[in-house]
Amino acid sequence: MYIRVNSKILTEAVLPALCAVTPRALLASASGLRLEANKEESSLTITGYDIQKGLTTTISCEVINEGSMLLDGYRLATICRNIPEGEITLSSDEKYLTTISSQKCKFEISGSSSQNYPTLPILSGERYFSISQKVLKKMLNQVMFSYSVTDSKPVLTGIYFDVDQDMFQICTCDGYRISLTKKKIDNEPNYDEKGKAKEKDFICNFSDHFLVPGKNVVELSKLLEDSDAPIRIELARKHVIFCFDDKTFFSRLLDGDYINYESSLPDDYKTKIIVDLAQISSAIERVGLLNDEKTKSALHFCVREDHIILRCQTSQGRTEELVDCVIEGDQNTLGFNHRYLVDAFRAALLSGEEKVEVRLNSHLNGLMIESVGDNRAEKRFFYLVLPVKLN
Repeated sequence: MYIRVNSKILTEAVLPALCAVTPRALLASASGLRLEANKEESSLTITGYDIQKGLTTTISCEVINEGSMLLDGYRLATICRNIPEGEITLSSDEKYLTTISSQKCKFEISGSSSQNYPTLPILSGERYFSISQKVLKKMLNQVMFSYSVTDSKPVLTGIYFDVDQDMFQICTCDGYRISLTKKKIDNEPNYDEKGKAKEKDFICNFSDHFLVPGKNVVELSKLLEDSDAPIRIELARKHVIFCFDDKTFFSRLLDGDYINYESSLPDDYKTKIIVDLAQISSAIERVGLLNDEKTKSALHFCVREDHIILRCQTSQGRTEELVDCVIEGDQNTLGFNHRYLVDAFRAALLSGEEKVEVRLNSHLNGLMIESVGDNRAEKRFFYLVLPVKLN
């Protein structure tokens, strides 16, 4: 293989593919990136694949001799980041000894044959939907913190997507909390000032649900841009494929039935609170400043007539803060894992809402954070945090 390519373009293609590479793996295929040059299309395709997830991207380049090979992903990325910017050449001999050089700099590294590289799944599906990268990235950031990282219940290690032509929902649960964000789909035509129909930010041709490993979705979210550029999501039998920009990211799907999260979000309540979202979020963070991984003292959430008292006591000291709010219903006191409340209120802030609705029922049902609305269908997010026992 022998190609000429701009070093910056090569670097921008190599770095994202590292999300599917295992560093220092015993198998070359697990730690390697596959490079495939096509002379007819004047292109270089770079692929990372660790069986659970993968990414492939194609860039334009001058192909003098086409071919394919396997290079250590992190070693290649290090060279790409440090080689002088400008045109470089990348060539390999029959033993896959690879030379990467610019006008004044040259590296020689060992490669290997790509013949034993794992076979990629078929990266296409008849069922698909399209959404802007900005919207998907925001929705993922609202829920990604609460999927389970243990394998005691494998389905909870996934992020649950539920899509149809009216509503798109993403949910996570780790057994102690539930996070749910929703986007209502407007199928009515939208027109600009000149009367021209605008491109919709969500297009869907099916209704279904699927479960994607949470750690794979985390890697996907790092690749998304805060832009209106679309991402096309295709659903195959065992994989989901995300196509955006010049990249194709794919992940295996998890098997199993997800929890019935809707039934875990009660409609009734004993206490309803309307409170400034930014105010209560920052107050909860401050009250937990004396908490640490060793003490993990509960945060006391005390509801009084027209305010909330947040209180935390540890071996390091004691903190307390009062938050004004509008309260309907009973006074109550519940204890919570401080970090869980911080995560939930931080995520709710991403919605852009000024006020939030907090519902309390009993020491068994915990605390629910919702967008303010008259009914369940109008609410754009939910966070349920189970309580802890207070001494």
